[in-house]
Amino acid sequence: MNEIAQGTMPLLHALAGIRFPALDWLLSRVTFFGEETLFMVVGLAVLWCWSKRGGYYLVTMGVIGTGVSQFLKLLFHVPRPWVLDSNFRIVESARGAANDWSFPSGHTQIAVGTYGGLALWAEKKWVKVCLWCLAALVAFSRLYLGVHTILDVGVAAVLALALALALRPVFRSGSAGAVRAVLLGAVALTGVLIALRTLIRYPADMTAEDAANLASGVRNLWLLLGASVGLWICFELDERVIRYDTRAVWWAQLLKLAGGLAIVLGMKTGLQKLFGRGDTATFFIYLAMILFACGVWPLTFKWFARLGRKETKV
Repeated sequence: MNEIAQGTMPLLHALAGIRFPALDWLLSRVTFFGEETLFMVVGLAVLWCWSKRGGYYLVTMGVIGTGVSQFLKLLFHVPRPWVLDSNFRIVESARGAANDWSFPSGHTQIAVGTYGGLALWAEKKWVKVCLWCLAALVAFSRLYLGVHTILDVGVAAVLALALALALRPVFRSGSAGAVRAVLLGAVALTGVLIALRTLIRYPADMTAEDAANLASGVRNLWLLLGASVGLWICFELDERVIRYDTRAVWWAQLLKLAGGLAIVLGMKTGLQKLFGRGDTATFFIYLAMILFACGVWPLTFKWFARLGRKETKV
């Protein structure tokens, strides 16, 4: 795999030749749309304020896609472009978020899955076009910034698109049983990937960077296991008990979204400081975050909806 990746380096050298500061700055901002934090914001915004099924679709797709992507990173452990070619230079502002192995591109997988999934779910053509353009720009930004090869980006995009197309019918019009099967499948798949990871053999003389990449990849799989278990539990709770409604007037939606996000992101920061970033701690932290986001915060939605009705009567 390293040889194939090295064969694609001329494209990155060509892109490096057209760089200039303004475009560096712009694409450094565009690439943020493929990061985990923004994925959480978009996924929860859809889940809380627009479409419950659509939210479960996006988050489940993100969990499965990221799980497979992380496993491929662990399996092939392809170095980043500047390691493959010591003469290659990246846009330095992008180095901080490029802290694991290169193949496939996590940012591209998240962007194509999230914005491509939204495009497949949306009804209006102009919305679809804008979302597909955003997904494509994020993928291109990873090449322009020099943190991924076309192999990384291409495989991640295909993986995300395949998942988006395969899961859309289930969440759009499938029965509760079909959705439940997918959610349980996500739990089982992530567990299997964690087990299979133990069969992968690495050189005894791994560099410190490779050891850190390995630890990060394994931790991310435990993160995804916690998230997938939480999603399944919350789906069962909503089907049987909560049955929340996403509707409210626009300003109540903003309050709902801002308040929920502040608590979820605060939980992430606070629990990580309290319990650390070990594999087991990460599993329980993300399980707790999902249980709150999908099982506790929705209990407030009737109150937010009443705020809207009161405003309408005045």
